[in-house]
Amino acid sequence: MSNAISVQNISKLYRLGELGRKTAFRDLGGWVSRGFRPQNYESSVPAAGVESANDEFWALRNVSFDIKHGETVGVIGRNGAGKSTLLKILSRITIPTTGRISITGRMGSLLEVGTGFHPELSGRDNVYLNGVILGMSRDEVRKRFDEIVDFSELEQFIDTPVKRYSSGMRVRLAFSVAALLEPEILLLDEVLAVGDMRFQNKCLKRIQELVASGRTIILVAHSMGAIVNFCDRVIWLDKGEVKFDGEAEVGAEQYRKEMVSIGTPPSSVEEKKEIHIAERTGAGDYHIQHVSIVNDQGKTLSTVECGSSCAIKIDYKKMSNTSIQPQNVIAAVIVHGEQSERVFGSTNTFTGEKLLPFGNEGTLYCKIPRLPLLPGDYSLRVGIKVNGTLMDKILTGRILQVRGGDFFGSGRMPNREVTPVCVPTSWVNV
Repeated sequence: MSNAISVQNISKLYRLGELGRKTAFRDLGGWVSRGFRPQNYESSVPAAGVESANDEFWALRNVSFDIKHGETVGVIGRNGAGKSTLLKILSRITIPTTGRISITGRMGSLLEVGTGFHPELSGRDNVYLNGVILGMSRDEVRKRFDEIVDFSELEQFIDTPVKRYSSGMRVRLAFSVAALLEPEILLLDEVLAVGDMRFQNKCLKRIQELVASGRTIILVAHSMGAIVNFCDRVIWLDKGEVKFDGEAEVGAEQYRKEMVSIGTPPSSVEEKKEIHIAERTGAGDYHIQHVSIVNDQGKTLSTVECGSSCAIKIDYKKMSNTSIQPQNVIAAVIVHGEQSERVFGSTNTFTGEKLLPFGNEGTLYCKIPRLPLLPGDYSLRVGIKVNGTLMDKILTGRILQVRGGDFFGSGRMPNREVTPVCVPTSWVNV
């Protein structure tokens, strides 16, 4: 299979405190005029570990890789590792300092919010403008226009100047254009971390469709679950250099282990004192104040190993002066995966356990002896019923980060295509 993208020894130098060279527009013009032909740069790059000038910062150093047509590749790494710089170079937003690039195919990209949009133009005009940038004719864009607007859910505002759009509206339109004009190569930078949860789910489904159709996709994400779910392969950048290039599951697990060892969760989510509540419903006489994941000693965890013991800690408080006398209390937890799918749930009605006495405030624990979840980021739906009335039900952000473990004692983890959770099983031959 031929290469869609070939990158050879790409490096990018930034001079700190400098807004740009006087020749920037001349260089950019040459870059655009050469189109998809291989690009050559002959400047030398200091070897790793060699001191650069104080005002020099190498965002990328001698990065090389090939991506075949139809491959889905994840790019991972800590903030500042060079991920976005790489995508900007591939998108021809900026030029590399050295190296050679060959791109075969029409490319679309969704990088920073609003990149490629003209703020004074309407949403409609920007759809056509982006189509032209992608190399499509006006007629081709017109055929897909209604579908793009429908996907973005911005019909009411499509003739409004983009400068009046919120960041979420820009994301909607940008993704719709990038994903529905059917580029042969699609670059996505943290598209799964923006917008509301419902639109994220639409994006995920569209990405799945593009993967199934054989498009070439490069996805930058901090979510290792998304990387493993969508990508065949992962490129791990560290301080501008390629640290790993190989199978997605292997690379994601190695990255998780390193991030945990230095005290940084892979999703860059720090231990939170307050949870992000995406939704809240219920009568409100009792409120869920806080939800966290703790170990057997009650210490809050930022990541949990698959197969380890932990508990979901739920702090609640009575919010009204009503004379409710709790006679029947039901607490429930549902764990949602990165595509908002239900993974598993539990209530005290399943286990036959009573939760009385139930005071004005207190803490509930849902204990999990062996966490059955595969590596990834999970959100929780938590609810409390008192005397048959739903008092509070919340949906948290992704507060549960799971890393790989040895659930079966075999040193192997199952693939998500086989099972979404680990279930204790054994095999015998009789």
